[in-house]
Amino acid sequence: MNPFRGLKGWYAFEGNPDDSGPDHHAGTNVGGMTYGAGKIGRCGVFNGTDAYIRLDNTVCPVTKTLPFSIAAWVKPEPMTDYGTIAANAHYDNTFGYQFCLDKDGKVGLYWSWGDWWDGGLTTTDVAPNSVWTHVAVTFNGDYPIAGLRLYLNAVSCPFARDFYVGCGDVI
Repeated sequence: MNPFRGLKGWYAFEGNPDDSGPDHHAGTNVGGMTYGAGKIGRCGVFNGTDAYIRLDNTVCPVTKTLPFSIAAWVKPEPMTDYGTIAANAHYDNTFGYQFCLDKDGKVGLYWSWGDWWDGGLTTTDVAPNSVWTHVAVTFNGDYPIAGLRLYLNAVSCPFARDFYVGCGDVI
């Protein structure tokens, strides 16, 4: 069994922003991400305003029906807004997704397949501040939300539909 089968990126943040997986996609540190002690090894420390890692758009194309999974260890600090964990969007925001934590620590996935951000889901459970928490989202390609799952510490969480703006597909 190959543990890397289908893996598009594995960012361990062991001193660089590059992919530690078999494809070695180069990441670009934008906004001054630094490194600190992580849950396992080191971690990326993002400033909450403008630090992120930019990847080439070919790493993970955005479509309505392409299955994907994203997982990360997070240790949130108190926030006044949402914090992005991973995002993939077209340059003009006409399609894509954003996997994030809101200011209350709820895990969310917001998406767009139309003119602007169409909808989103957040968990009813929260990732507590200053505690390492494993967060994940999986999508099996069953659009719009039947195939979507959000996880905190490997437990599938109930979610609420609480984000609707703009135009596009109705869920």
